[in-house]
Amino acid sequence: LPICVLLSAWMIFVTSKLNFPTSKGDPGPKLFPYIGAILILICGIILIIKPGKDGKQFMTKEQWKSAAIIFGVYLLFCLLLWVVGFMIAVPIMLFILTLMFQAQSRPDDPVKKRVIRSLIYAIIAGALIYLAYVIGLQAKLPTGLLFGLFG
Repeated sequence: LPICVLLSAWMIFVTSKLNFPTSKGDPGPKLFPYIGAILILICGIILIIKPGKDGKQFMTKEQWKSAAIIFGVYLLFCLLLWVVGFMIAVPIMLFILTLMFQAQSRPDDPVKKRVIRSLIYAIIAGALIYLAYVIGLQAKLPTGLLFGLFG
């Protein structure tokens, strides 16, 4: 679909405008957006060259609704990163997303069990992500406006 090609071009353009100091040999924070844009571009070109021939509807109304909710959750994540920083935003978002996906994949499980499972996952995965970025990669993660006021 041409939308994929336009989206990837926009992502490449916006990423190219970012300026971050990097060390020699360090690809910097532009690498992952470029990789994502190139993957979207490749998929878009493939869909233009060989579109689906089954005539099925791309997404149902319910699937569009779910996609919009997940997009809203990601917007909330951006807001949380800005306000409270990485250490608080990531576990909250992992909890919300895990709970949402469990409601779809395990609808028969009691809510209490899904909440506890999501909470445990969010804490463990959040800690592992923090360790990977801060200890392993020595990255500076956003601290947020709230903690910036006290620091």
